[in-house]
Amino acid sequence: MAVTGGIMVSHPPLIIPEVGRGREKEIQATIDAYHKAAGKLASWKPDTVVVLSPHSMMYMDYFHTSPGEEAEGDFGQFGAPQVKIKVQYDTEFVTLLTREAEERKVPAGTFIIQTTKLCGSAFPDWSFPAIISWDSVFRSERNSS
Repeated sequence: MAVTGGIMVSHPPLIIPEVGRGREKEIQATIDAYHKAAGKLASWKPDTVVVLSPHSMMYMDYFHTSPGEEAEGDFGQFGAPQVKIKVQYDTEFVTLLTREAEERKVPAGTFIIQTTKLCGSAFPDWSFPAIISWDSVFRSERNSS
């Protein structure tokens, strides 16, 4: 499995219409960039999408991969609890990635380590927080009722 490419985007909550409530027009250039990025990503026809986020579990000395088979959440902290998303993790890829890291002596995996070396917002995101199957991106349950 080869890395085909990478895309980096800002992620203001305002981009979600139920959060922006009309103000998302203020960031139309960002929205347009998301559509362009999504088109590029789709053109690669990936089996797996690796999502990195500065808002996930991070350590200064360990690359953390989210454990489990799925994740879900909502935008409640931004006033839109009705907007929910659920994704399935690519557990086969997580296993392969963890095995490769172990063989190469890279401190990485799905363990949650109790340490004081958690990274804060002042540090770059060096973790692998979510590895989701591409199909999961399209099956996401986005409810806004």
